[in-house]
Amino acid sequence: MSDKIDLQNDDFILVFDTNVFLHLYYYPYDESMRMLNVIKSYYDSIWLPYQVYEEFYRNRPKIDSDMFKKQDALKKDVSKIFNETKKKTRR
Repeated sequence: MSDKIDLQNDDFILVFDTNVFLHLYYYPYDESMRMLNVIKSYYDSIWLPYQVYEEFYRNRPKIDSDMFKKQDALKKDVSKIFNETKKKTRR
């Protein structure tokens, strides 16, 4: 008996936790799309509970907010480095 799962047969159902989808926002775009394409390839075997749907749409704005905060912090850091470098070159 093998411990490996045979994903070639149709006798399985994939059920994802909300975090699987929410964490896609934290990966680079290309990686997120690659992962979504893998998930899509098993479309007929996926069951998405309503709770996952609700949690995703309830928590997605927080993810968006976190991403904007990170972008703002990065912009400030880059501006600070740029300004410090600019001051040094003026001397």
